Amino acid sequence: MRIKTPQGIDQIIDLNQAQMMSLVPTQKKAMFLEFKNIPDSDNSLRRANMFADLQKRIQQAQENEDESVEYLGEQEIDGLPAIGYLTKDPEGKMNFWADAQTLLPIRIEMLVKMVGAEGTIVMSDFEFNIDLDESLFSLEVPDGYTRHEAQMDMTNFTEQDLIEGLRVWAEMMGDVFPHNLDTTDARNLELWKKKLIETKMSEPEQIKRVMKVARSWLFIRTLKAESDWHYAGNGVRLGEANKAIFWYRPVGSETYRIIYGDLSIKDVAADELPEVSK
Repeated sequence: MRIKTPQGIDQIIDLNQAQMMSLVPTQKKAMFLEFKNIPDSDNSLRRANMFADLQKRIQQAQENEDESVEYLGEQEIDGLPAIGYLTKDPEGKMNFWADAQTLLPIRIEMLVKMVGAEGTIVMSDFEFNIDLDESLFSLEVPDGYTRHEAQMDMTNFTEQDLIEGLRVWAEMMGDVFPHNLDTTDARNLELWKKKLIETKMSEPEQIKRVMKVARSWLFIRTLKAESDWHYAGNGVRLGEANKAIFWYRPVGSETYRIIYGDLSIKDVAADELPEVSK
């Protein structure tokens, strides 16, 4: 797939080869990322065709009862008669609406957890069977661009990854934690990009820090819904030991793990958790 970000970066992703190249036109850089040791259970990189995956799940649910797939009935969506299904998995929920005649998707609503609350990502205005030049999806570095390589180990994301990522972010941002942990928030990406440009550190050191922050976000993504995680680090400075910035309940645990502004950790009962602001 090929994606253009709001920052003008072109990302070419080959999920079958587990590789991604990000082209930064303003700096003439080709950032090449290879994903290593992807677990077979991790569908996020294995799922090369979202539509085919959804189609398969819905067909299986029609043949055999499946609590993770719910029929939503018929409804008019974007002026067209549509049929809908709700799919549920550990990463969130998805309302999938298809044209009642062609059965092609016309609207997808992804309900995802962001910063301890639910948010919705909506996809629409799909076009199918468009002729596209295969060169758009090539991982060959364009002329005039310099190649920079990095690898991301996709195994064993831990609480320590989260702590290290928070530390790196805070140190880069003047000892202040991020206002949220939403990887889709353009403000986070723009701020990080600005700081990387301002810093005098070497390219390998920049990549090392980016990888640490990425692993912290990936740890959060691996948390199950029952972990009931919350982030409260907005405005907190690195070293403020009396302020809780993140808490979650590990799988099988009756207590929660709280991370404080000095990045210390404490186990507490549910009734001892900080209040969550509305």
